[in-house]
Amino acid sequence: MASQIDDVMPALKAIFGAPPATIDGFRNAWNQLMDRVVDGAEQAPDVHCDSVDASGVPGTWITSRRSSNERTILFTHGGGYTCGSVHSYRDFVARLADTCGARVLGIDYRLAPEHPYPAGVEDTVTAYRWLLDQGVRPDRLVIVGDSAGGGITLTALIRIAAAGLATPAGAVSISGWLDFEANGASMETNADKDPFNHRGIVLAVAEMYLGGQSARDASPLHAALTGLPPLLLQAAGDEVLVDDTRRMAGRARDHGVTVVEHVWDGLYHDFPLFDPAHDTSVEAFEEINRFVREVTR
Repeated sequence: MASQIDDVMPALKAIFGAPPATIDGFRNAWNQLMDRVVDGAEQAPDVHCDSVDASGVPGTWITSRRSSNERTILFTHGGGYTCGSVHSYRDFVARLADTCGARVLGIDYRLAPEHPYPAGVEDTVTAYRWLLDQGVRPDRLVIVGDSAGGGITLTALIRIAAAGLATPAGAVSISGWLDFEANGASMETNADKDPFNHRGIVLAVAEMYLGGQSARDASPLHAALTGLPPLLLQAAGDEVLVDDTRRMAGRARDHGVTVVEHVWDGLYHDFPLFDPAHDTSVEAFEEINRFVREVTR
């Protein structure tokens, strides 16, 4: 299939190379970019979206003609912890539902800087509890997130385990942003390879998200990982954040967690989001499908 990355990459570089001066400007630029991604993508067939209140957290049930009640996905979107929504991710979430044959609950968690850490994490845990209260079996439930959503996914998972709740069947992080100190070696080694992200923007956005709180304490990379369910950690070899995924995979394995780690060489941050029809993006979605079906069977 034809790639649409040549169309959206200049806009990505513009947003992250010289971010708008205000958070509203940043959000508007992001939403316009995501509208272009959706408009340029082939849509999943027969998608249905239904709004729901998940104990105070705004949510949307997304299903396609291939979705089944046999498995459920709780999805937390990316957007640097400061922007994004289920609506802006509507194509990505529809593909997730269609590929995995699942119903997906996407949530609009509270965003920084108005609602700094741990607001988005708390909303995700609240939505997870709500799903359990609705009768969703945890062994049929997987949490999935990309970029900042990957960080929220793993931090929520850690809190779920620490609270003694029944853990979900597994979790998926796609290009997860997991270290708010930006200490991974790839921040330097990939500085000239990453087409739009760089250490300066990572630290600037992390400051907005943390609201003065400890970067190390908030980073899922440095949390206690014992007792977590199986993880699928995907990333791209040329992104500055790739060592967040590599280090998380290593730490999780050291804590006895089953981990599937896949880094695609030569690709950029969150490539399944920005170029969903690309062969490698299709491969990434299929890997998520295999993982979801394996842990929920």
